[in-house]
Amino acid sequence: MTLGARRHRGEPALEDTNSNNAEDVVDEIKQYLDARYLSPPEACWTIFKYEMQNKSHHVHRLPVHEEGGQMVHYSTSARIEDLLEFNQFTMLTAVFSCVDWSLQTG
Repeated sequence: MTLGARRHRGEPALEDTNSNNAEDVVDEIKQYLDARYLSPPEACWTIFKYEMQNKSHHVHRLPVHEEGGQMVHYSTSARIEDLLEFNQFTMLTAVFSCVDWSLQTG
């Protein structure tokens, strides 16, 4: 049995290696978790469940279509007036309206 040292993110971690083991099963997730160094501030943030990274907005793929060419899903029992009122905005035009509103309100 030998002890091999490896470095991860600048901090040393010891790994127990056994050369007599015929089955070499590599568990990369366990290796990562065993060798991951948490600094004291990072450990406190993890314990208190604070976010570790500054996350901004989610990215959504918006459907792009020609005017009047968007897909409409509806029930056969729906009234036409309700459908026309409900489908006034598409996701793309709603995003444009939201951005325009946020620019106007500052």
